Amino acid sequence: MMTVAAGVFIFTLFISKFGQTGVSAFGIATRIEQMALIPATGLNIAILTLKGQNNGAGKLDRVKAAWHKSLWYGFIMMLFGTAIVLIFARPLIVLFTADEAVIGPGIQYLRISALVFFAYVVLFTTVALPQGLKTPMYAIWIGVFRQIVAPVPVFWLLSIALQWELLGIWWGVFFIVWSSALFTLWYGKRVLDNAVRGQVSA
Repeated sequence: MMTVAAGVFIFTLFISKFGQTGVSAFGIATRIEQMALIPATGLNIAILTLKGQNNGAGKLDRVKAAWHKSLWYGFIMMLFGTAIVLIFARPLIVLFTADEAVIGPGIQYLRISALVFFAYVVLFTTVALPQGLKTPMYAIWIGVFRQIVAPVPVFWLLSIALQWELLGIWWGVFFIVWSSALFTLWYGKRVLDNAVRGQVSA
């Protein structure tokens, strides 16, 4: 939660360079994004419990099965969430504001963010994997990277150096979240494989 708070500060700092309408658009769009991700958050909580319980019982095959199923269920749920946000981006933003200067950037963010929904599922469910296997520090390190370390150079490059402005920040979120998700997927598989090998050798 600390890294999320720091991340919001960094995001707002860069977005505010392009006017308060961008900040408003980001605030509205992220609220809608958070509602779309509620099922993924619930899946994360459930899967963490299942992984911890089955790891404690020495049933790593069930840990692996739970992880794979959580990814699959998350993918199905996010297909619906992605479709809804892509199709109804404008009506969703208009629920909160009638200012066209805010609506435009808000729609841009939502449509790019919708392409990241499954990456969040990968992050949430896979970060829970090392947590359930008693190696919880990874969640902090990936949070520091995703919320603090990566945004500064990526946002500066895309929004300022390449002059994409707000669109650069929106695409920066896309690249940062997907790169974090793919690395986390690799790391989670490695942690699980090491745990299985350790169990076999024992």
